Amino acid sequence: MTGVQLLGIVLTHDNPPFYSGPEIDLGSLREEEFYEALVRNMDSSVKQLYTSTAEVCGLVLAYMKKHHCMNNEFQDMVIKKVGNYSMSLVYLSCYSGSDQSSFIT
Repeated sequence: MTGVQLLGIVLTHDNPPFYSGPEIDLGSLREEEFYEALVRNMDSSVKQLYTSTAEVCGLVLAYMKKHHCMNNEFQDMVIKKVGNYSMSLVYLSCYSGSDQSSFIT
């Protein structure tokens, strides 16, 4: 949770979400793995974590768009994840008789 919040702070100060310059030792962490782990947090059962992660993913996409450095793999991961949630909402509203607005709290 703390890492997601710190990434949000980094992004609000207009710094890149992933930096692999020589002054930072990231070990074997690749940019793709970093983004995969971030998006995976949206599967958490902890509301505070998945909502913060969704917000930070939006900030990352906004940063990438602003700085013309869009990572298409990350963008596709987020679109796929959000699409899965949208389909879940449609399924729940169609088959459970519940109102969509009551599903999202």
